[in-house]
Amino acid sequence: MPEGGAGGSGTTAEARCDPRPDPERARRSRQLRRLRRRAARIERREREQALSALESRGTLTDEQRETVRALAATLVAELTAGPAAALGGPRESESETQGTIDRRRARTVGRLLELETG
Repeated sequence: MPEGGAGGSGTTAEARCDPRPDPERARRSRQLRRLRRRAARIERREREQALSALESRGTLTDEQRETVRALAATLVAELTAGPAAALGGPRESESETQGTIDRRRARTVGRLLELETG
């Protein structure tokens, strides 16, 4: 029989293609989307408030407006990087113990940032 043919034991690739849905992964994905939406709303609100306050003091150049926009985007990215990483879940190469720790960490982040539904 050719290599990789029928009758062999399951491969790592087969294990990674498990058709069963992972409810933990789906929950983390929903929480990550909520985090990103909330961060985008906060970024827009704070950026607009900053631009409005600066414009009330005088005229802003396009370059200054773009600097404010870039600063807001960078701040949001930096502030959400940790929670987003925690919600990302365990990588395939991590041990079962590390996966358990990551699941707990993700649940904690979800509760702290009120990303849970109900």
